[in-house]
Amino acid sequence: MQRREPPSSGRTTSSWRSLPPSTIPIVVIVICFFVVTPPRSKNPASRRKSIQTRFRGALRSNETDHPAIRSPAPTGTEGRWLTAPAAEAVDAVQQHALSEGFYVDTAEGTSPRLFSSEQARACLAGKSVAVSGDSYTKQLAIGLIEVLTGKLTNSVIRNARKRQRALDAALATAASDLTPRGINISFPCMKPCYGWSGRMLQCASCLKATGADLVILSTGIHLAEKWRSELSTHENATVRSLMVAEQVLKETKLVFDSITNLIWGTSPSYNRQKIPEKYKDTMPLSDMEHFYHKTLRLAQDTGIRLADFHEMTRACVWDNCTADGGHRSRFVNRAKAQAVLALVCPDDTRLARP
Repeated sequence: MQRREPPSSGRTTSSWRSLPPSTIPIVVIVICFFVVTPPRSKNPASRRKSIQTRFRGALRSNETDHPAIRSPAPTGTEGRWLTAPAAEAVDAVQQHALSEGFYVDTAEGTSPRLFSSEQARACLAGKSVAVSGDSYTKQLAIGLIEVLTGKLTNSVIRNARKRQRALDAALATAASDLTPRGINISFPCMKPCYGWSGRMLQCASCLKATGADLVILSTGIHLAEKWRSELSTHENATVRSLMVAEQVLKETKLVFDSITNLIWGTSPSYNRQKIPEKYKDTMPLSDMEHFYHKTLRLAQDTGIRLADFHEMTRACVWDNCTADGGHRSRFVNRAKAQAVLALVCPDDTRLARP
């Protein structure tokens, strides 16, 4: 068989000595990589560990494109986002979480709490769950229903009208798929619990009247906007921001003091680069940061069950985590739902592996 000659050199060679000097280091590096890189262990314990520590190239899922390489969370956060082989999953919910990304709270350990739909339904069997709050909480409710039903989508929620439509559709799915199983998911008290100032006591009364076994509430951004406007004449911006946060905490504490079966979800961390230009100067971002830290201290002092969505969203640095800097993508909202389930469900419901 006649050897084909490379057009650039006009000759052939089978010896590495004839390679240009500049290419020899590359060849050595490649050879070393294959020599020192161990094969994947067949030990099941080793495979289980890999799901907690490895970054894997993410799969394309539905309408969301994921980057080929995922970066770790910035230093200083309490958790990080990972991907892992989807073959470890037992159902579609876990498969999507592993391939799209899941959050691990490193302060509580490295083993992920990823509930399958069956495990999530078993946890909430016979319970009524009232979810309420602002637009971020609407998307949490959608994510929770997706985890419970296993009916997932990554369609982008671009505005308030589409958000409400998506919530209505999710609640209809919950009524048809979950209510017959004894699980009642609702989103009551929209107006008083959305976050308008002066209505939080009404919000607490409304949520108590539902008789729900579990209440999940998260709000704050609109309260902060109102109080920032009220205190706009204060000359010192830092002092004003602290005063706004204190007033927001004072209002939300009315709910903390009234509802014993409450899980409070913190407001998200805001990605300033993604916030539309027209909102960058008006959103009370520093006020919300102070409110978050005040809420953490209150939870530590009083024992309020807290779902820390702030740290979770701050740690998600991938480009597809958020489109507008505040509202998160569907896979992040499902991760929020997983965090709520981890607070409610027994600790033995960990990620099932084959």
